[in-house]
Order: sequence, then C-alpha cells, then structure tokens
Amino acid sequence: MANVAVYWDFENIHASLCNRINGVSWYRDNMFTKQPHLVDINSIMQYIAELGDVNINRAYANWSFFHAYSYDLQNHSVDLIQLYPRGRFGKNGADIRMSIDIIEDLTTNPHIDRVVLVGGDSDYISVAQKVRQKGKNIIGIGVQETTNQYWVKSCNEFKFYSSLLVKSSQIKDLEAEGYEIEDIESAKALLKRAVEAGLASSGQDHVLRAALKPLLQRFDPSFDESNYGFRSFTAFLEQCTDIIDIAAGEHDHVIRLKSGQRPASHGATGWTGDHSNGSHYEAILRRQQIRIVPPEMMELAVEHAFSILHDNEINNLDFKDMLVERMTQVMPGFTLTDATKVRTLLYKAVAFRYVDGNRTTLVREVGSADGLLHRVRYAIVKRILDNVASDEIDDEQLSQVVFGDDGHTDEIAELIAEYNAAQADAA
Repeated sequence: MANVAVYWDFENIHASLCNRINGVSWYRDNMFTKQPHLVDINSIMQYIAELGDVNINRAYANWSFFHAYSYDLQNHSVDLIQLYPRGRFGKNGADIRMSIDIIEDLTTNPHIDRVVLVGGDSDYISVAQKVRQKGKNIIGIGVQETTNQYWVKSCNEFKFYSSLLVKSSQIKDLEAEGYEIEDIESAKALLKRAVEAGLASSGQDHVLRAALKPLLQRFDPSFDESNYGFRSFTAFLEQCTDIIDIAAGEHDHVIRLKSGQRPASHGATGWTGDHSNGSHYEAILRRQQIRIVPPEMMELAVEHAFSILHDNEINNLDFKDMLVERMTQVMPGFTLTDATKVRTLLYKAVAFRYVDGNRTTLVREVGSADGLLHRVRYAIVKRILDNVASDEIDDEQLSQVVFGDDGHTDEIAELIAEYNAAQADAA
C-alpha cells in the first residue's frame, strides 16, 4: 500500500468556493468574519483514502474564523498549522510554508510515495517539479474555476473538487448544483489520441481498458470521467461508442477505434495553425473548455441573460431553455448548443451566484447588461492572457475574437490594462 502525505492550503480552497457561490471578491471582503462550512472534507478524504495509507495530514490557515470545520478536521486527524496574515491585505504565507514542509518531509520520510496538495495556486508549480524529481507522485486537488492550468499540468494527476463530490455521491447532477459539465467532444478527442498512442506503443490492434485511463491522465492530468457527469469510467466509455468499440477480452475488456476514424490531432485542439483570424486564441479557449459564439450573438444573448437573471433566482436547469425561448424570437438560428456556450461563458466569468444549490442569480457586482457583457469580455481576454504574454498579443486578432472585427483595439488595450492591474494587485 502506498504511503501518502496530504497538505491543505485550506484558505485557498475555501475562498475559491466562497467566491464561486457569492461573487468573485466575497472572501477578500469577509475574510475576518466567521466562515461558513463549504468544503466537503469527507468527500476529499474519501478519495485520498483510496490512494493509500495517510502518514501526514496537515492543513494551513488562519484558523481563527474556521470553527465550522472543527468536527470534520478532527474526525480525519488533520494537523492544523496556524498562520497569521501579515496585515489586513497581507498573504498568510501558506504556499511558502507548505512548500518548505513538503520538501523537508520527503527528505526525512523517504517512504512517502504520494503527495496530495489541496489548492489551486500557481505558486505550487515549483514544488510539484521538485516532488517529481524525487521520483514521487504529486496529486493536486482544486476548484476548477480558480485553479491555474499550469499547476494542473505540473501534477501526475489532478482532481477537480466537483468530480470528488460526484465520486462520493454527494451530488448527482453537476449542472443542477451549479458546476459546469465539461464538453464531451473534447474528451472524445483525448480518448482517440490515447487509444492511438496505446496502439502505437503496443503494436496490437487494441488497448486494454485498465491501461487506458492512466494513459488519458498522462496526456491530461485533470482527466476524470466525473468531470463529464459520469460516476464510472465504464459509463464514460459507453458514451463514446460512436468512436470506439468495446469487446470482452481474455482478462479485461479491449478497446478499438471504429473503422474509418481519422487520427486525432496531437494538438488536441482542432486548430489548424492559422493565426490570421484569431483562431490561435480560440484554440487557447477551447483547451479550457470555452467555445465562444459569434460576438453579435454573444452581445444579444448576454443582454437577454441579464434580463432573465437580474433580481431573479432561476432554476439552473431552466436557464438555458429560457434563453433559447427568448433568443429564437430575434435570432431564429439560436440553438440549445449556443445557449450552453453562453452559459459556459457566464460561468467562466464568475457571473453566477448560486442559491440553495439549484437556483442561479447574478453576482451582486453586476448591475447592468453592459456590466455583464464587460465581465464576459474580460473573462475571455483573461483566459487568453493567462496563456500568452501580454506583449505578444496581437490586438487586431484578439479584437476579431472578442468583438467580431479588428476595429476595437482601443477596447482590447483597456481590457489588457485591466488584467495587468488585477495581476499587480494579486502579487
């Protein structure tokens, strides 16, 4: 059995859930008040228990305001490390302290096989590299909306918090609970790529089912069937029978690509390499499960979304139907797929505030349709700038993506300046 060491950046994951539910700056404005119980520690520990014997279990935070978690933390024998913030807006230094402790623990306890780090901060990329240099596995856990994608790629395996809730059966429907279901088509593209790689390495005409999921996770550490709403890998594969055949083998099921399937793009994005019209930026968005609609459609859809949600609490499952009903009156070609894309954009822009789990409204900071549209445009630019240096941005191409033409470079420059200011404030 593997020996596991667990390290929690507790304020990081708690703050991520607070902001997801109440608005992007809620935790910063309320961090010195009694905190609600949001993190499902039992679901996280249930997953960790499956990894092996937990030898070290430490959580780092300013515990003065986290009394609501006392029972769950004690129930799982979590060692609480108190970190006082350095001033009202100062960082508590959890990332530095945790990183030092992880390296020291691996040095003094060489029997540790796996490190689990709960938190979505990009500051942990370096410690992930050091853990892997020592021949150990590192597994990250974080909230999807706020987790840095490079931190995800640095891990051997990464689990989104929502997927652990599905695995522990704490939630039955991701979308009904306010969590976005990832695009199954992107998973199928990844599956094709993994099967092809398995066929190439084995020289056989099939891949064993047991070998397939680890291969998928090597290509994408965050892959988990629960991200797509499936409770088992078998259920996920059964949904992909349009591209694969599943047959009983001697000791395990065998997977083959259906005849006529074209080789998957090894860029896994579908991007053809043409930069001239902003498709490079669209490819970056697709890697983050964001598929944009034409800007004219987006503007109109966001206006109707504001009308639907402003001062209203709407059932999560009803929102898309209501948006389609309104949009088809003015844009007959608008489909449920378009509504899904718009909802994803609003979700990625942290525009939703969830009420009692299954109802949606807008975050309090959004007071107008123009404000909501600006929030969406900023989210698109932010997702791109998180992956491309701002001095490498082509303003005209980015204007094509966000506004539909290359004549809004001044607005793009303002959005980039807003992004840079936010990064400076967070540093």
